[in-house]
Amino acid sequence: MSATAAKPVLYSVGAAKVDVTPDYPVRLSGYGGRQRESEGVDQRLFARALAIGTDREGVALLIRNLILLFRKRLEGCILFNPAEVDKLSG
Repeated sequence: MSATAAKPVLYSVGAAKVDVTPDYPVRLSGYGGRQRESEGVDQRLFARALAIGTDREGVALLIRNLILLFRKRLEGCILFNPAEVDKLSG
């Protein structure tokens, strides 16, 4: 056993929940028979993020309860630059 103690590693952790419900009418996915855009909001839509990392590396998880998210809805809403999210999500 070494007499030298290992330097502790500090982790940063961040979490966010953002309402991404459109504030304008949209065509809803999964409703093939519908002929027009949505009318009002029944349930809000959210994106959630969890990030854990050190000053050298990290990991992030993004969860959203919708099929499509336009770039303009990402800007300024979550912990990461939208270009980085694109790279990570493929």
